[in-house]
Parts: sequence; C-alpha cells; structure tokens
Amino acid sequence: REWRKVFKEGFEAYREGNWSLAKDKFEECLLIKEKVKDEPTHNLLHYMRKHKFVPPVDWKYRHTSFNKEK
Repeated sequence: REWRKVFKEGFEAYREGNWSLAKDKFEECLLIKEKVKDEPTHNLLHYMRKHKFVPPVDWKYRHTSFNKEK
C-alpha cells in the first residue's frame, strides 16, 4: 500500500481519538518505509506511547487538512 494513504488514514484516526487504529496504521507506515527514517510516524507513535495509546481526557479533534490529490 502507498505510504501517504496509510499515513493519512492513521493521522485521521489519531485526530479523532481512535489511537488504537492510528497505532496500527502508523506501524504499517513503518513497514512500508522500513529502509527510510520516517520521522513524522515515529514522533506520533512516541507521543501516543507516552500516553499508553489512550488520548488524554481533554483531547480535542484537531482540524488539519491534507492537500487534496488532484
């Protein structure tokens, strides 16, 4: 699968507070780019790991848009 698509799915799950799904998607990203250092994915997994993959109680949906592919 294409990294960008999987990362987008993971990031959307992350924003929505579905960190279980986000974790799965981000781990898939690391498999796709196993020979390349993937800083965005590593950083998000690190942050979620610090919270034991449970969003903080005050977690708010963040509106972050990706550039639409044309």
